[in-house]
Amino acid sequence: MKESKKVHDLDSNLEKILSVLEIKSGNESCWLTATDISKILFDDYGIHVHWKTISSILLKNTDLVIRRKRKLSWQFSILEKGREFISRTVRKINVIDPENSIQNVITFHDFLSGLGDNIRICDPYLDTNTIEHLDSCKDGVKIKLITHNIKDSGRLRQLISAFNRSKRHIEIKKTPISVIHDRYIIDDKIMLILGTSLNGFGKKQCFLIKAGKDIRSAMLNNFKKHWSTSNPWP
Repeated sequence: MKESKKVHDLDSNLEKILSVLEIKSGNESCWLTATDISKILFDDYGIHVHWKTISSILLKNTDLVIRRKRKLSWQFSILEKGREFISRTVRKINVIDPENSIQNVITFHDFLSGLGDNIRICDPYLDTNTIEHLDSCKDGVKIKLITHNIKDSGRLRQLISAFNRSKRHIEIKKTPISVIHDRYIIDDKIMLILGTSLNGFGKKQCFLIKAGKDIRSAMLNNFKKHWSTSNPWP
């Protein structure tokens, strides 16, 4: 069916399904039903894949996932072979290891310095570390950042003011309630999904994934929706 092959810059529904299992599991075991995965794909990314299709795909790929029966329903968890499969397909940038935090931060700052002129960031947490990372962005950039949990301080406000005086501009909005949980960066061309907030980058193991163009488009629309209902800060 044509619709089943319409993917968010991935080659198959299998890759989308494995991506969900990997993102939700992090570094720990996570068990999801086909219904759970279908709901996550639709709610978080605007992708519709029927749960029966998901179940059928996973039951045919037992080398990539493990399954168990709970309350008459199959639950699935990704195997290491599945992680390797999706890593090749989705172009995972890195798994951040705290033991190599200095090199990881340097690499991440190189990435930030190469972003386009218009940057949108969704991150539930904001403090001085966030702005210090963003200070690696090039001159001329315009950043829109949506957050909710702000560790307010004089130092934070000073950093924001200094940033806006340095041929760059950052505009921050706070959601009225805690409705954002995803962490991502979108510029004019790409989207990067973060496994941790910017203020904790390099402090614990996490992943960074480049998302496809269609996922970027869906999340950009989601960002605009939250932006329109959030309040300027400070």
